[in-house]
Amino acid sequence: MSADAGSAAEDGSVFRLPLQTERFFLEPLTPKDFNALYAVASDPLLWEQHPEADRWKRSKFRHFFQDGLTNDLGCFVIKEKRSGRPAGSIRFYGFNEADRCIGIGSTFIARELWGTAANREIKEAMLMRAFKVVGRFF
Repeated sequence: MSADAGSAAEDGSVFRLPLQTERFFLEPLTPKDFNALYAVASDPLLWEQHPEADRWKRSKFRHFFQDGLTNDLGCFVIKEKRSGRPAGSIRFYGFNEADRCIGIGSTFIARELWGTAANREIKEAMLMRAFKVVGRFF
């Protein structure tokens, strides 16, 4: 690992860098993303089996969104390359430098992408990024 990569790993900034896959851009979440992302998240079926099943409500989603903005490890809005349209969100969390471990989750994607390779494609890109720093995931 280069000296730059080592210092980025120490402060977690390597996880905040934008990513892209064949079909998606994963861009750092900003306050300007709220309305477009809420348009996706307002579908009650996205949250039907989630412990917080009412996250489709604006007030509940706003709390989730704010947590993403304050996540110091990187929370991303997933955008389709073809249309530029937001398709969901995903984040890193729980980085433990001593144990070389991190979590990937808090994922939701638009229902029209369910049953496609989208989730796998997105998580694979995140895993590849994380494997530059950690050796385990939870």
